[in-house]
Amino acid sequence: MFRRPCSYASSAPRSPDRDSRSTHISQDRKENSFLPPAARAQATGLRTACDLRLDADVRLPEQILTEAETAATVLARLVTHPNGTPTWRRWIEQFTERYGENTAVPLDVATDPHRGVGFPAGFVTASEPPRPMSRRDRLLLELAGTAAAEGTGTVAVTGAMIEELEAAAGDKPHDVAPHLELAAQVHASSVPALDRGDFRLRVLTVSRSAGSMTGRFWHLFPGTETTYASLPTVDPGAELAQLSFHAGRVPADLLTRAPQALPRVVSVGEFRRPGPHVLFPQDLAVTVTDGRPKLVESATGKPLELLAPTAINFLWNNYTPPMARFLGEISRAASPQVTWFDWGAAWTLPFTPALTYRRTILTAARWKIRSGTLPARTATLQQWADQLHAWRARFRVPERLLLAEDDQQLPLDLSRDVDLDLLRAYLDASPFGIATLHDAPPADADGWIGGRAHSIVVPLARRS
Repeated sequence: MFRRPCSYASSAPRSPDRDSRSTHISQDRKENSFLPPAARAQATGLRTACDLRLDADVRLPEQILTEAETAATVLARLVTHPNGTPTWRRWIEQFTERYGENTAVPLDVATDPHRGVGFPAGFVTASEPPRPMSRRDRLLLELAGTAAAEGTGTVAVTGAMIEELEAAAGDKPHDVAPHLELAAQVHASSVPALDRGDFRLRVLTVSRSAGSMTGRFWHLFPGTETTYASLPTVDPGAELAQLSFHAGRVPADLLTRAPQALPRVVSVGEFRRPGPHVLFPQDLAVTVTDGRPKLVESATGKPLELLAPTAINFLWNNYTPPMARFLGEISRAASPQVTWFDWGAAWTLPFTPALTYRRTILTAARWKIRSGTLPARTATLQQWADQLHAWRARFRVPERLLLAEDDQQLPLDLSRDVDLDLLRAYLDASPFGIATLHDAPPADADGWIGGRAHSIVVPLARRS
């Protein structure tokens, strides 16, 4: 179902330009020359932050990339919402009831809550409507409960399981996601082990589209961004344009910056000069055809789909302007939303097993521990540790774990006092009093790369 569209995902990077760092610094000095004298004097003492590209080649066997393609295809079949999220489906229904189909409505009118239907729920203020228990939820609760009762930390996913979960998710998808990116770790004890196929691929996350994770690094691999111009679109007749916007918070602005990879840019909230290759929200309209929303250029009626090379999670309302999120999602609003594996209602359980398919760990085993399970802060570390180890024995929790928060993971060895202190401090500081712990990779998992921590990102496109 998925293939690799980008050459750099399957071959080693070129050697870096050894003058790139000095060029970057001199460019910063040139930009500072346009500042007022007082501001320029203040900026001179600031340290320049530079991106780093190592002068090294890392080559992976073809079978690693084949495994990544297979993992992406399986995750695409296991999506929670095969034809778009309930939030977007409600918005499409509201739009159709008001305007009907095949009617182009100016974007600023359609997203105005007084003149149109506004943004989908949750775009302006964070909201998560209650989700009723589904058949998919029940199947996953049964799977997790059975694994816990049998003391099994890993469940090998079969073709029959995939078909059953597919059917439980509802109607079959009308199409597949046109492209995405998969981030993973490669576990192998040595290079010879890797070459003979003795490895594991551990999925870390899946992004909404190609370029989401890699876009901000395109400048380190000149020419790489041009390969994204040929990505497929949901509508075969649509033009792919690039979405550009400022983050809602200054510290996150770095995550939205990427070189221009496509001929035209749709700019949101930026100070850009109008030009033939720049579009603004006022140049766009929205329509719905056959239940699928589309973005069109008002002047020509040409359908557009936008590529957003930004690593910001669109669900973070205070980081993503609602208009940017709307434009980044609308073309795929009725398509499967491929992400990391979603346990649904089973997320509330204190334990969920690892799911594996072939040589891939689709999702690692996960435990949740609440601060209320352990002694209060007045207890000694030894008393606290005794209760923690008793909990570990009951839930069959290993010593080596990863303390996880969103996409950040901190390795812990619960046989060491310093790591126990870290976990206790985290639980004390957590506003919810919950720590999420994942099964850690084997001690020799990074042996093939000299023991270095790593992750690989593979852009994948739908097969025609």
